[in-house]
Amino acid sequence: MKQKAMAWNVLGWIILSLLILIAVIAVIMVQSGKIDSITLAIKDILRFQS
Repeated sequence: MKQKAMAWNVLGWIILSLLILIAVIAVIMVQSGKIDSITLAIKDILRFQS
């Protein structure tokens, strides 16, 4: 029983650290303006299609 709880604890920490990593990467991308260029590219594609 104790071993199972410990496994869940480790799994929880791994998921938590992955979420934090994703959030940090997203913030860095926004800061460096990569998100803006992606949205502009999508707008250009949509404009070409219409």
